[in-house]
Amino acid sequence: MVADDRPTGAPGWATGVAGRFLALAGGRAVAQVLATIWFFASARILSDHEYGVMSTGLVFFVVLAGLGDLGTNRTIVRYVAADHRMLWPTYWRAVVIRIAGGVTVGVLATVLIALLPVPVSPLVVALGAAIATASGVTELAYGGLRSVGRVRVEMVLLVAERSVFLAIALTVILRGGGPIAVLVIFVITNTASALVAGYAVWRNRPDDGREPGPLLDREARFTAASFALVTVNPQIGPVLLALLVGATSVGIFTVAQSPIEGMALFALSTATPVLPIIRSHLTSGRKAQASHVAVSVIGALVVGLTPLLVWFEVSPAMVLRLFFGEGRYTGAEPVLRLLALTAIAWCFRGVGEFVLLGHERAQRFLWITSVGTVVMIAMGVPFVLAHEAPGAAAAVLIGEVVMMLLLARAAPELADRLAWRAYLPAFVVATVSTIGLVLARGSTTASLVVLVALEVAAGLLAVRAIQALEHPRG
Repeated sequence: MVADDRPTGAPGWATGVAGRFLALAGGRAVAQVLATIWFFASARILSDHEYGVMSTGLVFFVVLAGLGDLGTNRTIVRYVAADHRMLWPTYWRAVVIRIAGGVTVGVLATVLIALLPVPVSPLVVALGAAIATASGVTELAYGGLRSVGRVRVEMVLLVAERSVFLAIALTVILRGGGPIAVLVIFVITNTASALVAGYAVWRNRPDDGREPGPLLDREARFTAASFALVTVNPQIGPVLLALLVGATSVGIFTVAQSPIEGMALFALSTATPVLPIIRSHLTSGRKAQASHVAVSVIGALVVGLTPLLVWFEVSPAMVLRLFFGEGRYTGAEPVLRLLALTAIAWCFRGVGEFVLLGHERAQRFLWITSVGTVVMIAMGVPFVLAHEAPGAAAAVLIGEVVMMLLLARAAPELADRLAWRAYLPAFVVATVSTIGLVLARGSTTASLVVLVALEVAAGLLAVRAIQALEHPRG
C-alpha cells in the first residue's frame, strides 16, 4: 500500500497494527458478552419450541446473508485496502449490489418455504432475510473503514447496538413477547446500525475519490460463491434438522452450537483486520510479512479459545447445566462435544480464507468450500435421519476437518515450520487445560476457578502473539 493513496487522516495499517487490533478485539469482546447474556437469558425464558423458532429465523439469517452478499463484503476490502481513494465509491456501489442481492434471495427463499411441505413459517424466513440485508450493509461499512485503518466506529457501534437490542428484547420476552417479536427487534436494531455506519463512511470519504474496478468481475464472482458457502456451511446442520426433523431438534443443536459459534465468530471478527493487512502487504510485495500476520493471528485465536474448548470436552453436562438449568435440552451433550472441535477448524479456515483472497485466489477457496459443503450434506442427510442433532454435528465436524486439510495444502505457508512454532503455545495450553480441568471436574466451583486462571494465561499469550505483528518476520 502506498502512502500517497491514503485520504487525509486515514491511518492505514503500516503502523500501530497491534494497538488497533487489540482495541477492536476489546470492543468485540464486550459485544460478545452482551450477545452471550442474551443467548443464555432467551434460552432460559423462552420455551424449547419458541427458542427453536427464533433459532430457525437466525439460521436463515446467516444462510441468506451468505447467499445475498454476492462477495461484496470481501471485494470492498480487495479494492479499498489497495487504494484508499476508492472508499466511498466502492462502498456505495457495494451497498446497491448488497441490497439487490438480499431482497432477491429473501423473496425467493420465502416463496420457496411457503410452497414446500416443511415445518418452517415463511414469516420467520422473511424476517431472517431482512436481518441479513441490514446486517450485510453494516458489515460493508465496517469493511470499508477497516480497509483504511479506522476501527473506532465499529468498536463503539457494535457495543451500542448489542446494548440497545438486549434491553429491548429482554423487556419484550419478559412481558410475554415471542420469537417473532424478537426477530423484528433484530431487524430494527440492525437497520439503525447500517445507517449510522454508512454515515461514518461518508464522513471519512477522501476528497480525491477514485472509482473501483467492477465489483462483479471474475475474481469477485468466485469470492461471492466462496463467501456464500463458508457462511452457509455451519448452518447446514440446523437447516437439515429444521427440514427433516423439526424446531425442537434445531433448538437442541443450536443450544450446543451457539456458544461454539459465538466463540469462533468472536475470534474471527477480531481477526477481520487481517484481510486488509494481508492485502496491503501483498500489493506492496511483502509476502513474508503477510504470512507472518496470518500464522500469528491463527496461533493467537486458537490459544485464546483452547481452555473453553477443553472445558466443553471434559465437562459438557456441567456446561449445559450451568448455562441452561437442570433437565433442559436433553441430548445436547454429544452435540457440544463434537462441535467444540470445529472451533479450531473455523479459526484456521477463516484466516486461511483471508490469505487466499489476499492473493486473489478465490477460485481455489471456492473449490475447498465446495468440497466441504458436499461432504456435510452427503453425510448430514443420513446422519440426521439416523441420529438427529448428534448426527448433524458429526457431519459438520467431518466437513470442517476436510476443508482445513485442503486449505493447508492450498496455502502451505500456514503449515510450514515457522507456522508450527506459532501454533506450539496452543498445544501447551491444551495439555495444561486438559490436566487441570479433568482434576477439577468433580466440582463446578473448582472447574470455574481453574478455567478462569487458564483463560487469563491463554489471553496473555494471545496478546503477546498479536503484539508480534509489529515485528514481521522476513
